[in-house]
Amino acid sequence: MSSLVLEKLKQWGLDISNCRGQGYDGALIMSAQAQGVQGLIAQKNPKALCAHCTRWVKRHKACETFVLLLPSIVKTFEVILDEQQPKQDSTKMP
Repeated sequence: MSSLVLEKLKQWGLDISNCRGQGYDGALIMSAQAQGVQGLIAQKNPKALCAHCTRWVKRHKACETFVLLLPSIVKTFEVILDEQQPKQDSTKMP
């Protein structure tokens, strides 16, 4: 799995030596300190510190909620913008 991550970084033109953090979903294959992706990437770059997944999970949940609320948010801004537009009197001829 770590070779897959490293290959993708290479494909995208990202140098592992510039990596300063890692974050994974908590799966053992990803986060096992010695033989998981975290450990193997840290061997390549010790500056790539790993953060546990709890923040990711909370952010993921927040993103799901945002996606669900997005149509209402957009509609709210549309109403606000519409109310700020000067009203044209439809009885007057141009």
